[in-house]
Formats: sequence, structure tokens, C-alpha cells
Amino acid sequence: MKKIFISVIIFLAGLCSVFAQPYDTPPFLSTSVVSSGSFDLEGKKYYLTDLSYSSLSPDEYNAQKQKFEAYLEKSFALRGATRILDSESADFFIRVSVNYGDTSSEDFQLTNKKLKSREPANEAYLTNPSGYSSKDKSDIITITETHKGKTYVVNGKKYYPNTYKDCFKSISVEAYPAADNSTLLFVSEAFDERGDFKFLPPDEFMLFVLSETYGRKIKEKRLVVAPSDRYYNLFKNLESDLTMCYSPDGVSSSKKVGLFLIEKKSDKLVLVIEDRNCLALDDKGRNLVPSLRVGDKIINSTKAFYGVPHVIFARLLTVEFPALEGEAETIDIIFHKSGRADKPKYSITGIKIQ
Repeated sequence: MKKIFISVIIFLAGLCSVFAQPYDTPPFLSTSVVSSGSFDLEGKKYYLTDLSYSSLSPDEYNAQKQKFEAYLEKSFALRGATRILDSESADFFIRVSVNYGDTSSEDFQLTNKKLKSREPANEAYLTNPSGYSSKDKSDIITITETHKGKTYVVNGKKYYPNTYKDCFKSISVEAYPAADNSTLLFVSEAFDERGDFKFLPPDEFMLFVLSETYGRKIKEKRLVVAPSDRYYNLFKNLESDLTMCYSPDGVSSSKKVGLFLIEKKSDKLVLVIEDRNCLALDDKGRNLVPSLRVGDKIINSTKAFYGVPHVIFARLLTVEFPALEGEAETIDIIFHKSGRADKPKYSITGIKIQ
């Protein structure tokens, strides 16, 4: 009885460690991605045919472009594809573009903004601008230019517009067969929109997220990541870590739960799960725990944590397990209520680890 009690205490302590990890502090990194196509990159060689690169700092253009190519190469390496400089030996070609832009809009905060032209040319006719119930109510609008720009004068009162500016950035990667550049194998795009260019995510983060989309069909989604995320920083610093790889293998029981990457080390196995508001293991009252299923054996996790608090977009859940014994080629990760591994609520099955 005493042994059972001690085992329960150890198990509960392990569960507490799931949420003992503090969240990182904002601002968090985020970007949206979308992808189409189906193509297995593992063991393939690619040739970069075209890189159309844009920079917000002309003086740093060459250095930024060179570093972008290094991140691009790293992003494909995480999926098992290798860049070569001999086009004749390539399994597929890719072309990449990086673009920036902005759009501006004006809002005069008038109830009815549908202006109809009227003589003279600098006047306009606005029906019911102030919300009157009578349909025949109308005012004369005079459009003038001042030192502040265009204004509307409604019955002698000036209206200055609120100006809104949206800055955007996109990275597009297109892959096609070496013999046919008109047939696309896949198209993957990362994109973001903010109020100012300085708030847009850097190249390395967008490529970090983009890596998992190559050769896969993914509807538009947004991922939020902590800036201190270990795997992002390995990518950001261009460190060579052969224990880490993306793995598109595995079948998820929910479209909102996916395998992001795997790290296999001598002392532990780490699965990074993309959680789109489905698992939410850190939510109050959410009694779910992760386990590995290796054949008939169930292995409890030693640690699990999110880098960011609950958000409306996808975030990463890092789950650690002890190193596996034996020669298992595939495993399953399951999420279940405590003590009910026989009845998983969610799962990702058929994960290749060899």
C-alpha cells in the first residue's frame, strides 16, 4: 500500500511539472501560412532557380539576401531535402520570392459614405449622413484640400479622416519538376500584416514556420511562438542539430492537432505538437495528459509545457519522454484523462522515429 501511495505521489508530481514551466513574455512571434500540393521531400535534392528578394534596408540588401538563402537551405534540410548547385542532378526546382507592401485607407466616420458626384466638381451629395430616419434628408458636402490633406465640410463642419495603414510581408516558395516548370509540385506561403513594417516578423521566423508546410496541403492558419523557443533559436542561429527534424508522418485524430517536429536524443525523446485550441492542457479543469503508446506499452511524459499562454491561434506544446528502449520504428502519442490511456481523446498515430 505504501509503494502504491509513493507511486501516485511521483505520478502527480510529474503532472505538476507539465504546468510548472512559466510562459515566456510578450511580444510573441507569429505568422500565417498556407500551402497546397503533396510531395515527399525526404532524401530529395533541389535546385534554386530564382530568388526575388526584397529588403527594407537597401544598405544591408546583400547581407540580408545571403542570410535568407542560408535560412531557406536550413528550412529544407529540416524536411530532409538538400540544396545542390548542379541543376541537372536536381529532383525538383524551387523559386522563391520575398515581398513587402502597404495599403492605406481613410475613414471620415460618416454614416453613409456613398457619395454621388454633383456639379460643381468639388461638391458631393450625401444622403442621410447623420442617421436621420427621413429618407429625403440630405446635406451638401464640399470636398476641400488643406495642409492636413483632403477634408469634407458638411453643413459648415469640417471632417478630417482617420488614416489607416496596413504593412504586409510575404514569402512564397514554389516547387516544380525539373523537366516542367509549368506544373507545380507544391506552393507554400508565409504572410503577415501589421500597422508598421517594424512589427513584421523576420525572415528566419517565417521560414521556421514555413518549413513544415513544404509538400503538404494546409489551409490558412496562424502560429504563435515564444521568442525564447529552443527549436526556433536553433534555427535562428543556424546551428547544426542532427537530432532535430520535422516529421509530417503520423495521422492525427483532429485537424486541430498536428506533429510539428521531433527531437531524438540519447536521454530523451521530444515531440513538439501544434495545438490549435484543441488540447489546451493548461486550461483550468482540462484533465488531459500526454502519453506514448509503443506497441502495447504506455509511457508517461516527464515534462510538457507551452511557451505562450492560451491564444486564439495555434501554439506549440513541447512534450518530453524518456529515451525509448528497443528498436521501435513507429510510435503513437495520445492525450487522455489521467489513468485512462485505454480511452484516448486525441491522438497522432504512426509517427516514424527511425
